[in-house]
Amino acid sequence: MLFAVMSRPSDPITKVALKTGPDAPNPAPQQALARMRQYNHELDLLMQLHFASATPLQEFLKEATETACRMLSVRRTSVWTYNDNRQKICCIDLYDAETRAHTDGAELESEKYPAYFEAVFSSRVIDVHDAQSDPRTSEFNESYLRPLNIVSMMDAQIPSSVGVRGVLCCESVGVGRRWTPDETSFAASLAELIGLAFERDDRVTIQSAIEQRNRQIEEQSAELARLALVAQHTEDIVVICDKDRRIEWANPAFTKFTGFSLSEAQGRAPEKLLHGKQSDADAAQKMAHALAQKKPIRTQVRNYSKSGRAYWLELQINPVFDECGEVERYIAIERDITERIEREEKLAAALHKAEQANAAKSTFLATMSHEIRTPMNGVLGMAAALEATDLSEKQSRLLSVIRESGDMLLRILNDVLDFSRIEAGVIAIENVPYQLSDILKKIESLHALKAREKDIELAVHGCEGLDKLRLGDPTRIWQVLHNLVGNAIKFTDQGDVTVFCTVFDDESEHSEVMFEVKDTGIGMTPDQLSRVFDRFQQADDSTTRRYGGTGLGLSIAKGLTTAMGGRISVESAENAGSVFRVWLPTEVTDAAEAENSEIDSPETDGVAPYADIAVLVAEDNAINRMVLQTFMEPLGFKLTFATNGKEAVEQFAKGQFDIVLMDIQMPVMDGEEALADIRKMETLSRRDPVPVIAVTACTLDHEVAHYKAVGFDGFVSKPVNAESICAAICESLLFPMKKSA
Repeated sequence: MLFAVMSRPSDPITKVALKTGPDAPNPAPQQALARMRQYNHELDLLMQLHFASATPLQEFLKEATETACRMLSVRRTSVWTYNDNRQKICCIDLYDAETRAHTDGAELESEKYPAYFEAVFSSRVIDVHDAQSDPRTSEFNESYLRPLNIVSMMDAQIPSSVGVRGVLCCESVGVGRRWTPDETSFAASLAELIGLAFERDDRVTIQSAIEQRNRQIEEQSAELARLALVAQHTEDIVVICDKDRRIEWANPAFTKFTGFSLSEAQGRAPEKLLHGKQSDADAAQKMAHALAQKKPIRTQVRNYSKSGRAYWLELQINPVFDECGEVERYIAIERDITERIEREEKLAAALHKAEQANAAKSTFLATMSHEIRTPMNGVLGMAAALEATDLSEKQSRLLSVIRESGDMLLRILNDVLDFSRIEAGVIAIENVPYQLSDILKKIESLHALKAREKDIELAVHGCEGLDKLRLGDPTRIWQVLHNLVGNAIKFTDQGDVTVFCTVFDDESEHSEVMFEVKDTGIGMTPDQLSRVFDRFQQADDSTTRRYGGTGLGLSIAKGLTTAMGGRISVESAENAGSVFRVWLPTEVTDAAEAENSEIDSPETDGVAPYADIAVLVAEDNAINRMVLQTFMEPLGFKLTFATNGKEAVEQFAKGQFDIVLMDIQMPVMDGEEALADIRKMETLSRRDPVPVIAVTACTLDHEVAHYKAVGFDGFVSKPVNAESICAAICESLLFPMKKSA
């Protein structure tokens, strides 16, 4: 008796022998024996291929289907496997002996071929002589059998440890076959061997997956060990909470910082465990909202330890998701930021204190400016009025001392205010047309007398392009040069002071101007040079005593230069003079020539140039009223005076005025309230608005801007003079300024 194949490596070998008897075919005994040996030989070869080597499953299946075609003399052999619910079978290898090609991918659904699926499930082997008429296979006629001319079929179950795995299908094309018992036995043995191959592949796959999983577990264990080591020894707090945000685990830093042991904390919500009287409810709500949406959150919280100590934490909470996307726990990393918060609070307090001090300083400066300018208005105004009278030579000298001292006091006041604006970063820079030649002429005329008095030479050198119209702030440029030239003359006792102006124009109309102020004065040491632009700095105490000054001039010059987008530098040596250089950006413009603010009027034939202009003057200070009267009556202005805002409103209601000069700070009713009442009166009576000019000692930038915002038509700062008053009146009444007779 010959043996064909084992059903399992440890099972008894299934015996497949040549059948004898009255129903068995009766081939020649020698031929039958040879065929049986050949079957078993081929099966042995396949078993060796399967068990003795690491042949991949797909390669083994190819060998099996080729062997079946060869041994059973069929055209096509294929291997099909069921899906998980056994509702379809899929071809994983089909061999065509004629084309010697292997294909796969076809599928058969049980609901379309119910008779076939029932047959292969109920029989180990179905051998069909006429496949096209046999009820077990005729369902395939139209779609499969006839198109391919398949006549006979033999399908054997591919067994597995849990039932039928699939089907081994042998198909005879063009020739009908009556399958012999030996052939069906061989097909069944081959199908069983294929089933073993599947199980072996499953075991290899499972073993590989287990090994890979074990490696992953080992790697994860090593990683967890490292993370545990970090968590145990880090100074940051690490807390793990369950999906309901109750503490599961915390590292030693948590206990050290909060005072709660792990056993005390477990099962409790951190926000309740660490809550205190000043805990931020908004932060807790923000965290709860983010975590409810399964989002990580980073925030700052104020917590309390077991002993009641308050502390600040920077908190990062991340949700951890399971395979279904549901939150299974939360991990919180917390860092102590108490010292940082305390520093920030101290800094905020210091900043608030500095802002209060700055506000107090601004208030002080505004008050001092007003209080100093008010009497200065009287001093300089009366000095100017007195200068217009017949004076002796001695009286003129004394008067010039008064005016020079007053001007110096005013310059000091302006320096302090300018420095305050620069320091606060609120300095206003204009962008109006100007000519460099005008600025240089004013500098030369202003400082020439002082240079002659000290018997030193002042020379101003220009260059080409000075008469081009440019855009910038001529007042601030003049102020920078005024400070530099004034300093140079002040610290030069012999020799000369020279001013150079060089323009670097390019084709794009953007250019740069460089001013150079060079003197032969006392110069500076390296130490003095390093702090020359610092505020309130002069060379030393002897310099202050000898030359005077506030020590703000160069600081203001640098601040203004920077505000205009320029730069300033200095070179100096002790007893060898100094050179200051200023570079400023400038832009050539094609605008029309700037209008001259002073236009000669036609001949007046001795008539006062501002005759019949009715002016209402609201001024509470008697001296200032006298100054204005002294300036304005000789020019022809018709003046009406009011000593406070209420009186000004009453006078306005009774008379007809061309313009109003309004002081701001007055008793009973201030200037702003008076202006508001005048405007209401005009609206009710449908009168055209009369220009109202603010005349005040409050001259800070924000104050001037406020006057414009509340409706004043112009502004004149104290101390006033005839030129400033007339210019403001002419501008408000929209006619050219006239020269006094």
